[in-house]
Amino acid sequence: MVDLKTPEFLIFLGRNNIYFFEPRAGFAKEVSIPSGVVKDLEVVDPNALSTLIGSFLDNEKITPGKVVIVASEAISFTKDIPFSEENKKGVLVQDFTDTIPLESPEVKVFRTSDLYKVVGINSKYSQVMIETLVAKGFWVVGLIPGSVIPEIGPTETITIETAGKVLLGFDKIRLQNFIEGPPSKNEGRPQAIITTGNPKGNTIYILVGVFVIGIIALLALIFLRK
Repeated sequence: MVDLKTPEFLIFLGRNNIYFFEPRAGFAKEVSIPSGVVKDLEVVDPNALSTLIGSFLDNEKITPGKVVIVASEAISFTKDIPFSEENKKGVLVQDFTDTIPLESPEVKVFRTSDLYKVVGINSKYSQVMIETLVAKGFWVVGLIPGSVIPEIGPTETITIETAGKVLLGFDKIRLQNFIEGPPSKNEGRPQAIITTGNPKGNTIYILVGVFVIGIIALLALIFLRK
């Protein structure tokens, strides 16, 4: 199994940029994301995004290792729920999920020392990132919202020093994770992401299902009357 205590890399997902850090090697690079690839937080061209990341890794000749991905506040949707409203948490989370302007949001509730923090991110964005990294031999041990990391919080950019602190303290935050359970080298995808609310595309399937059931019921009624 992967040693979760010593990840070498931190990837910080900004709104229009991806930041790669390897603090122990003094490595810090930024990759700009063209608007034709990701626009308004939606992945327009998944293949181009994967190629962009893969080409960067190849060009920089980065040796694969353990990676923590941090989703910045700039690409996340968050809501705070005080402990006093725990009895309404389910309804509040669902209501919040319904307002997220993404095609397929991934939503999870994180418990902090002060409150519950509900965080939604783009499932396609994180999936492309993780699958590309795993295909290149990396071990993705964390997909964590920056808003639950004390050293990062709501900031939209970080320094290599901050990245180093987060990696050194990873054992303290590893449970604040969209990835549940320690992944092995070939299991870098989120294993049990808690998604609340139906992606918008599911509505069509529900309507079609209701229509089909109605037709079957009507045919049965006609058959019985004969």
